[in-house]
Amino acid sequence: MVIKKRNIYIYASIMILLIICEITITIVIRNYIQNNQSNNIRNVAKSNADTIISLTKTSYADLDYILKRNLGLFEINGVYMPLSEYKIYLGSNILPNSLAVQYQRWIPKILHEDRETYEQYGKANVFPNFEITTFSGNSLTNLTWSRTPNRTEYYSLMLSEPPLPNSIPSGGDFVTSRTSEIFIEALEFNAPHLTSRIGLFAFLNQQNYGVEYYAPVYNKRNISPPLTGSLIGFVQLLYIPSVIMNNILNISENDKKLDFMIFDMNEENNMSTIYINEHENKYSYVTGYNDISRINEKYIEIRDFPFINRKYRFVFIFNKFFVDSFDDFFAESVIIFLTLLFLLFDVIIVAVVWTIHRNNIFRKQESFNMMAAHTSHELRNPLNVIKNFVEFAIEDLNEFKKTHSQMQNIELITETLDKLKTVSKKTLSIDIILADSLIVHQLKQNSIKIITSVFKLSDLIKDLEVAVNSKLLEKQTVKLITIIDNSEVILNTDYQHLQQILINLMINAIKFSDDTDVTLKTSNKNNYILFEVIDNGCGIPFDKQKDIFKPFYQLKMKQHLGGIGMGLYISKWLSEILGYKLWFTSQENLDKTWTTSFNLSVPLVLVLNGSSVTNRKNSIENETVV
Repeated sequence: MVIKKRNIYIYASIMILLIICEITITIVIRNYIQNNQSNNIRNVAKSNADTIISLTKTSYADLDYILKRNLGLFEINGVYMPLSEYKIYLGSNILPNSLAVQYQRWIPKILHEDRETYEQYGKANVFPNFEITTFSGNSLTNLTWSRTPNRTEYYSLMLSEPPLPNSIPSGGDFVTSRTSEIFIEALEFNAPHLTSRIGLFAFLNQQNYGVEYYAPVYNKRNISPPLTGSLIGFVQLLYIPSVIMNNILNISENDKKLDFMIFDMNEENNMSTIYINEHENKYSYVTGYNDISRINEKYIEIRDFPFINRKYRFVFIFNKFFVDSFDDFFAESVIIFLTLLFLLFDVIIVAVVWTIHRNNIFRKQESFNMMAAHTSHELRNPLNVIKNFVEFAIEDLNEFKKTHSQMQNIELITETLDKLKTVSKKTLSIDIILADSLIVHQLKQNSIKIITSVFKLSDLIKDLEVAVNSKLLEKQTVKLITIIDNSEVILNTDYQHLQQILINLMINAIKFSDDTDVTLKTSNKNNYILFEVIDNGCGIPFDKQKDIFKPFYQLKMKQHLGGIGMGLYISKWLSEILGYKLWFTSQENLDKTWTTSFNLSVPLVLVLNGSSVTNRKNSIENETVV
């Protein structure tokens, strides 16, 4: 492979493109990893949001169970109180705050004949194991639930089966600190339902929402509890949202990873904000759900949560603390690894190119040294011959003056003429070497002059025969055969350079042929002429064919055949400059002989290959062999 100095710029461009590709690949892989990481974070965020909602629904189911039980009991004017409170009452017969409240208003009695009716109602509307019973026993430490036969009345205490979940704060029993206060307050307002005085939906930020959000849902069941007079009972209803908040706070692990908001979706226009929990006080502008679009966070999950006959929207904002908790070490490691790998790859490429470049310089120097040696050798031989033969001719002429034998003079003159012919041949060799050197110089300087002319093919063939005649005389065992398709064909091209190309091809064929013929054949095509120079000489081995058009290249033969190895090189590049096409075939025949054909396609009208002219600049100076 031949590398030219100008190709260094090509290599530099390729390196730049390679680096751009490496950077692009690194960015693509980095983005791919980050997208995967982002998808992973998003999936975890979705999973956390779903977990919060799932736990909230579970807690809500437990709370709903308590709510239904207590409201159901309330609607039959019963009371549900802790066993400890009831023991205190049985032991002291005093109401919790010692106020003068009628006994039957505090713990209403249910007549025996009504007990079964109440139980059926409770089983249908409260829970399947609803039961009206009372205590029996002689001491406060030995109380049991029982159905005492033949009793005329029962206290409406309800047995909870199954027991309430342990996760429910206070187990559904009311707190005694405000029992009397709530009860008296209800009496003063003649409230039909004591629960209307209890702040049920109280959130952590102390916003209160009345029980009217919930109690009417159960009232709308169109149930008609049995009448027991005007007795009023009461029951504690839990702070349901407090349990929901605890679930969310537990999920966020109290490490600032989760901000969340709750909006009331029952507003017609902008859903109002019920609760905001944040860690950096950066959402003060959020007054309604429409402001959510202004939040500049990447990982936001929105979940709707139905609650009784209402619906709320939870907005979970997984903030930078949450994102930072995901280790990005893998992505950074991959980027560092790729960068180092590409850097090593680039260093290797630069080292290889630099080594090739240095080798090119070395081989270029070797090539020019070889050219100088060949040129010196090729010029020295004919010059020595010329020098010797001139000296011989001078001596012969001096001898001619001394002798006067006519026969001897004729022989002397004949011998001198032969020597002068040899001088002429050697002078021609020098002329060819100098002509090749001149062409090489012109190629290097990009100063090849193209002079077109119109001529007949027959004239070109005659001049070619004359030009190679001396070479044929030198190798008398080789004959030139010309096969001309149409000698009257007119060409319009550079006569001198076309002749030079064909002379180089023909002399090359004659040089490497012994006891065989060299054929010059022309064929007329549509718009070009095909010249073929065919010989059956030593041939060109396959492993040498790639080098045949390189400068200063010569096949290694047993004997040196002369020349400096520039003929085919010059012919190749002159062909490209003139828009010709030069190629060859060389193959071994079955009889172990070789057939080599150099083919030259010449357009009838010259069409210059301008790019070839330009690209040949400094071709000799910069061309080396890899």
